[in-house]
Amino acid sequence: MWKKLLTPTLIFTLVILFALTWYVSIKAEEYFSQWVERSNQVAPPITSTDLVSYNRGFFTAEAITTVDIKDIGHYDFHHLIRHYVWGVTIITTPVAATDSTSLLDGLRIVTDVGPTGAARSRMSMPQLAFESDLGQTLVVDRIAAEGRVNATATEGSWDVTLDQLRLVVDEHSSILISGFHSSADMTNLDHFPLGHNRTRINSISLEKTAGRPLVVEGLNMLGNNLFDASRHYLARSEISFARLKANDNIFQNGRMVLELRDIDAQVIEVFVAAGNNLRSRINTATVTGDDVTDLFILPLTNTLLASGLTLSLEELSLATTDGHLRGEGKAILAAGPTDITLEELLEQIHISLQADFDVQILAHINQLFSGTVGNLAAKEEEFRMIFGGLAQLGFLSRLEGDRFRLLVSYDDGEIKLNGQPFQLF
Repeated sequence: MWKKLLTPTLIFTLVILFALTWYVSIKAEEYFSQWVERSNQVAPPITSTDLVSYNRGFFTAEAITTVDIKDIGHYDFHHLIRHYVWGVTIITTPVAATDSTSLLDGLRIVTDVGPTGAARSRMSMPQLAFESDLGQTLVVDRIAAEGRVNATATEGSWDVTLDQLRLVVDEHSSILISGFHSSADMTNLDHFPLGHNRTRINSISLEKTAGRPLVVEGLNMLGNNLFDASRHYLARSEISFARLKANDNIFQNGRMVLELRDIDAQVIEVFVAAGNNLRSRINTATVTGDDVTDLFILPLTNTLLASGLTLSLEELSLATTDGHLRGEGKAILAAGPTDITLEELLEQIHISLQADFDVQILAHINQLFSGTVGNLAAKEEEFRMIFGGLAQLGFLSRLEGDRFRLLVSYDDGEIKLNGQPFQLF
């Protein structure tokens, strides 16, 4: 009896599996066409992707796409698409015997697409090497990346790792980045991406044949952006490093936190619409500077003036072995009319800044930006005289020893230092 039941059940199951596989093969072709279309919507205007061919079989399909980058070249990719009952797997590699083969040698992208359309991609590449006509070279070692997107392409995430990146600018200078890792979780991808991201770099070295390199170690960058409960846009950025060394100057525990808020959601809507309008013009015609102003800058500026914004320096800190700098501040653009003069605009701006510092760290900062190796003791004495004199005039406050406090404010078109009016001329 079991054998009599088993045979029809097995046949029925096989029929269902084949039917589902056939259905998935049809949906895979639809998904692939949509993917090419979305790529063109989100890619920079100088980049376009074309579907050259799509040959659908029962269990597998093959497709060829071409990515064209203006003034750089075009790159052909082969896509092997395997159909399963539960979805498809797309394996992407460069097409052999093309100009892109040497540049993208070893590139492999594997994408799994589920029955709902949600996708997960993993990319690996042993090395990316590129040389420009001007002799600049870029070499990236061991690239690994993973990305996810939901069925509606509104939510997603990414995770990218690079072992090392070297950019040779010319025969005298180069940039070396070691241990790069970036990740993010984003929403609202189909309109204006929101979410949080983090980038960590073990070290960045700016090397020159003449002089010692500038080295930054333990660099971290954090970013968050969202719409709050009152439908205002808020973005927060943090950047910090453990150590920075240039010549004989060593800085530690650098940190800066910025927050942008109180921007009406309508500003973002105008930004997206103006960007799409400008992109459309770029794709169909030559865009002049006046077009950029009329299509993008003016609509965005007018909406921003009507909304207003607040930019806060939540924290600024930097230390050396014999001094430190700390600061915080805020800049406010009050909401107002859009048809205003420059003088009226300046009256809508309010700025406040507080900075505590030692003359020792300023001497190191001066030497860092001047690019010279000088007598630090002499520069410290010079700063000691300058800031001591400003403190006597009431423009600064002396906290203790060689440590001072600077208070800067700008209101109603007037600059004040430590509460006293200050005029440049």
